[in-house]
Amino acid sequence: MKREELEATWARTNRRWWTKAQEQIGRMNKYTCKTCGGSIITQDADAGVTPMFLACRATEGCLGSMASSMYVCNDDAPPTHEWFRPRSDKKMSPEERDYWRNGGLSLREVA
Repeated sequence: MKREELEATWARTNRRWWTKAQEQIGRMNKYTCKTCGGSIITQDADAGVTPMFLACRATEGCLGSMASSMYVCNDDAPPTHEWFRPRSDKKMSPEERDYWRNGGLSLREVA
């Protein structure tokens, strides 16, 4: 393949990815703890990757693990947390920085 063909293919792929990524913004997800049964509702504020499992954030002191509902969220409750793309990696551990550079989003409580 010639360089021009490669660049054109890359441009088409990039446009498709960006369009699909923008469709993710605003999606709602529910994470439920296997230990305490508590749940949180998340919303994607930015395009990116979110984890399947989280440490429990529903009940203070719970050491359980929360599982994603894979964006099947029939709950009408407002989001309690949002996934966002950090603007800087200065306060991140090397592992967090690697996750972020590969498209990972960070989680914060909604005020």
